[in-house]
Amino acid sequence: GEGDVCDTDDDGDGILDINDNCPLIANADQSDIDNDDIGDVCDEDNDNDGVPDTIDACPNTPADSVVDVTGCAVFSLPNSNFRVLATGESCISSNNGSVAIEAETSLNYTATLAGGGIDISNSFSETTVFENLAAGSYTVCLTVEGQVGYENCFDITISEPEPLSVSSKISSLNNEVILNFSGGKNYFITLNGSRYETSESSITLPLSGVENTLSVKTDKDCQGVYEETIVLTTELFIYPNPVSSGDLTVYLGNTSRTKQVELSLYTISGLKVFSKPFNVMQNEVRFNVDGLAKGIYLLNVKTENTLLNYKIIRK
Repeated sequence: GEGDVCDTDDDGDGILDINDNCPLIANADQSDIDNDDIGDVCDEDNDNDGVPDTIDACPNTPADSVVDVTGCAVFSLPNSNFRVLATGESCISSNNGSVAIEAETSLNYTATLAGGGIDISNSFSETTVFENLAAGSYTVCLTVEGQVGYENCFDITISEPEPLSVSSKISSLNNEVILNFSGGKNYFITLNGSRYETSESSITLPLSGVENTLSVKTDKDCQGVYEETIVLTTELFIYPNPVSSGDLTVYLGNTSRTKQVELSLYTISGLKVFSKPFNVMQNEVRFNVDGLAKGIYLLNVKTENTLLNYKIIRK
């Protein structure tokens, strides 16, 4: 016979070793079911699924199949099969968030939503929606009827709007106010009757006179209205006067360093209504007038160095 080192067809199947996909075992048909260039008679994993043929219960699984430990295909869907869309609350604590699910392949699905103290399920074939959700974190898991072991889960967050926040910085030198915003998309400002609108987080507006009334709101009424009275003066100023309800503000001037004042209120006939000290915050003190009868009063403002009297009208 011919020595192996000289034999160009070791298995004698008529296919030269250089072209033979299984040069040591005869396989004239050169069968290669998984197209991996290794003949089936030599291939220890004919379907190339990672499970050796000796223990593969399904040795001819189609290419690219997901298999279990026995080598048999398991049910799967591409990641792109599901589209999950979370919509946040329109307002804080409105409990109107939602989760919408769309499936590319129409099957009998069950979607289970858990979180925030709820655990609910919807059956669907193409689309489903979970509604009336509070802000918070949720998990939605999807299963398919008849496919035991299949589950695809998504982490979902239902958001809520930030509260409206406004801060103001006064430039007395330029008679301007710089407003900084957060919590909204569009801001609607009314300053001394003039209206402004911006989607920016900051705006600079002109001030006029001593007393400037400011209000800010967003396009969502539920976020409320920010209101402020901006006073431009170095002198003591009382507002609003006349006053109908709420607080009366005693502004001590933007150069005041006074930490405490004593306020005394008298009726027009001289009867004392109250007399007590107030701590000064941001150059002003406030007291509520809701308990006062309508009429004219005299307000005595006493600081460390001054004693001033003002007429107050409660209307």
